[in-house]
Amino acid sequence: MGMAAAGAGAAGVGVLYGVCAKFRQEKAPPFTPDGNRWNQSTFVGRVKHMFMMCDPSTLSYSTADIRAYQEQLKAPQGNRSNEEMWRMRQVVECAVHPVTDEIIPQPARMSGYVPYNGPVCVAMVVSSSTGALLFWNWVNQSINAALNYCNNSGGGTDMKTVVGSYGAAVGSALGVVYGMTTAIKRFAPPAMRSKLLRFTAFPACVVASSLNCYIVRRPEIGMGLPLQAADGRAYLEGRVSSVAAGQAVSETVQSRAILQAPVYLFPAAVLATPPGAALMAAGGPAATFFSTFVTFIGFGLGLPGALAYFPQQSQIARSSLEPELQDALPPGIDVLYCHRGL
Repeated sequence: MGMAAAGAGAAGVGVLYGVCAKFRQEKAPPFTPDGNRWNQSTFVGRVKHMFMMCDPSTLSYSTADIRAYQEQLKAPQGNRSNEEMWRMRQVVECAVHPVTDEIIPQPARMSGYVPYNGPVCVAMVVSSSTGALLFWNWVNQSINAALNYCNNSGGGTDMKTVVGSYGAAVGSALGVVYGMTTAIKRFAPPAMRSKLLRFTAFPACVVASSLNCYIVRRPEIGMGLPLQAADGRAYLEGRVSSVAAGQAVSETVQSRAILQAPVYLFPAAVLATPPGAALMAAGGPAATFFSTFVTFIGFGLGLPGALAYFPQQSQIARSSLEPELQDALPPGIDVLYCHRGL
């Protein structure tokens, strides 16, 4: 069983790796340190960019490699090809927070999310007992709390807030799981119980992951975020907008909720089909391989899509900002941006 799960997990990560490699092989445009390789005004362009941010191959680079690449990116391009420059920038952006410049631990990087959290997602999808579902939801929200903390917009979140977020997220997840499993076992026909229990992970994680993200990121609304032009130039140096921060947090929370569908709803639906149900009922290595592979595919391909649903640079209309900021901006500037984090 363990070998089947490990093989399926590796195959699922391999699919993600293969898609990322295919996008990396596209002809690279001239390198720019602050532009984008793909058009971020289109969903397709954002998806390709997010596949690069979720590329598990970047986990093979050491801290020394990453810092060396940062220095090389500051130097003239010289004889290095555009492909080399874009690859170095990808490795840096996957591992280094764009505002704080801190190296993000591998399990809390988006490029590490599928390899590290994928096995937990599989356990949540295939579990059919209340105790197992409660345990794996606790593990999942522990990882999510770390990911949300390390990928914020750079405003800084104190440990008290992190602990509060962790407690609220875990409590909400466990509450939803316990309530749903109790209701299913009490009211559902015995023949349907195991199938229905596999669907409890989806609503539990929609609630818990959204709440987890909101509570961790909520302090940014009070602190505000700096405003930028589309090319990254700062507007109103030293001043921040709570309205822009609120929009950035809202978009990130929504993307977390969207992510739960491919990770938990898609695998549960596949496993509930007649062929899937028959395979799972038979048990054995084939069932383990199938359930693990389907979950990793949903996670690996769904994560970039969910992250790309909103642009990473959150766009906000001048007319939506605080009145004092609207008055302070030069004439003719109607659209502004802020970094919303992942």
